[in-house]
Amino acid sequence: MTQADRVHSTPRTDSSSNRPMFPPITDPILELIEAHRRARTALMTAMKTQNRFEKCHGAGAGNWVTTQPCHHENDVFEELAAASATTPSGLLAKIEYFHELATDDEWAWIILDPRDEGTTVALFESLAASLKNVGVLS
Repeated sequence: MTQADRVHSTPRTDSSSNRPMFPPITDPILELIEAHRRARTALMTAMKTQNRFEKCHGAGAGNWVTTQPCHHENDVFEELAAASATTPSGLLAKIEYFHELATDDEWAWIILDPRDEGTTVALFESLAASLKNVGVLS
């Protein structure tokens, strides 16, 4: 009779599987940060293309090049600003990323623009919700 190396209620003890025994704890904030990084990169690429186009065809002639990437970057940024972290590492990553944006010459305006108070309010509300999610506030 073959002896089982585990029962269904105990975790796997062999290393034959490539997947982890327990899935890592992740925070959706980390995915949103990466999505915003990609959107920023796409927008910067589009802005370079627009600049080249306008050198050939005149100022304002290439505005269409950045329209979609700009809207996408704005949408992802607003989603990131409003999202609350679910783990301490996610909260720290969000704070660090917003600090990175606020101290970057190209992107500081996105954080510091006083005309965009809706996003600023959403950011502070999401930080407060994050502190509750990770157990710092009740």
